[in-house]
Amino acid sequence: MDWMKSPDYTTALGTMSKCEPVLTQMHRYPVVGRAIPVKDVNVIWRKCRGLMLYWDCIEKARVAWRYLRVGRVVVGSLMVRSGNNTSAYGHHFNPPFELHAWLDLGGGNILDMGLPGVIAKGLKLRDKEGPILIKRRSIILNGQPLDWLHYEEAEEIGGEDAQI
Repeated sequence: MDWMKSPDYTTALGTMSKCEPVLTQMHRYPVVGRAIPVKDVNVIWRKCRGLMLYWDCIEKARVAWRYLRVGRVVVGSLMVRSGNNTSAYGHHFNPPFELHAWLDLGGGNILDMGLPGVIAKGLKLRDKEGPILIKRRSIILNGQPLDWLHYEEAEEIGGEDAQI
């Protein structure tokens, strides 16, 4: 986790986050899964206001952990497959420039407050073939990963004894 303290990490995040959407009460997404009560997911989402929609996944996972005090914050990679299986968008684990973070609730259940931003960004991006992601809708994952989401854990950054 030394990469989180490097000047490159903060510089990269500062550069990426300029002019990006900030979460407000207007941002609402469906919750898929029932690992924790949906009312708790909604409280956590409200506590994430002011964070960047497309970035700040570590901070969103930390907000969830602080509220729930269960599970552990992990970082790794996330790939979201397009609805027609022709492309994918996400983040590989290549800190400090590329990674994703979520709350691992145990038993294969994930609470991913950063997922709406990853999907929204993928829906906006295009290549020479067209949109990167199609036939997908931004969601908050609150349970087992769906078959079109691929999470791969790289390291734990939080849990019961973490100082976050």
